[in-house]
Amino acid sequence: MALIYIRNQDQQYVFELPAVVGTEVYVGTEATCPINLAGVGGVSPVHARIVCQPEGYVIEDLQSQYGTRVGERSVVQPEYMMPGVEYVLGQAVLVLDLSAPQAVSPEPVPQQQPRQEAGKPKLRAAMPKRTVGGAAAVKGSVLMTATATSHKRSGGGSALTAICVLVLLAIAFYTGLALHHWERTGNFLPGIVADSEPEEE
Repeated sequence: MALIYIRNQDQQYVFELPAVVGTEVYVGTEATCPINLAGVGGVSPVHARIVCQPEGYVIEDLQSQYGTRVGERSVVQPEYMMPGVEYVLGQAVLVLDLSAPQAVSPEPVPQQQPRQEAGKPKLRAAMPKRTVGGAAAVKGSVLMTATATSHKRSGGGSALTAICVLVLLAIAFYTGLALHHWERTGNFLPGIVADSEPEEE
């Protein structure tokens, strides 16, 4: 499911884009526009259109008075919309979301609603604001959970590693002690008397 989130000052709406290739959705203040932004400053009567294509959704500015912008760049030719990127039309901001779930739970409708024509798809109150990094946060949460699970499963391995380390430390300590004893007494192992040299007859 593809959704368009429309933000205008304190209001936010969501519009479900059609999935049929070649279908056009017009954006503007005119009552015939499915994405109706009546009363939004800087938006022309028929400001832009979004067309469903096999590779994605294409946005085209229809020679509006204030244009359509992406950051500091103006959209002068039809181009594919990038999910999460803000497309500015006057005082309205449009964001494409291709990862939306099938079922959308609307929030209470704001007091001021754009006018809609009978039979046209309606704007709904948006879900809680989503950030572009939301998917990354979910992936990070899954990764953290998987890591914690792997640590739990490898508890026995950690204990075995600790035992091996202690054994190696003990061997190293005893080796150092034996070398020190050998340097002082000539005996390599403490407690063992070195063979005496045979006496001359």
